[in-house]
Amino acid sequence: MPGFEVKHERDIKKTLKDQVTFVSRTPSELTVKVKTTEQSPYKGREFTVKIKGDSFPLTAPTVRIASTIFHPAIEPETGKTCLIITTNWNAKNTIIDVLREVYQVLSNPDPAMSNNTEAQTLISTDREAFNKRAFETTD
Repeated sequence: MPGFEVKHERDIKKTLKDQVTFVSRTPSELTVKVKTTEQSPYKGREFTVKIKGDSFPLTAPTVRIASTIFHPAIEPETGKTCLIITTNWNAKNTIIDVLREVYQVLSNPDPAMSNNTEAQTLISTDREAFNKRAFETTD
């Protein structure tokens, strides 16, 4: 049966132990905390990430950041996250693949990925101002 299973929890704990902390799991939703690098604008902060997938891995999951974050790839009101892996989904992709991309996106904001025009414009025009605002307005 598709959905999130105990093996997904074990895989996360084993493979991504320094970057991702498992929080909870239901058959259709995973909740984890993703820790950014110290070099990112968020300086090692952890963000709560909710991944929904009723028919995972047959269809792409929906990834949402539940924490407040100023980021070009994250829609400010909903936390919806722009990810390449979910756009180009293949049923062979794993939850580890999804979480690796979430970690990468959070640790290295890219102006080319946009769900937040204001953050995209600021990072494109003034990286230092973006880094300051990202750190100060994120919980």
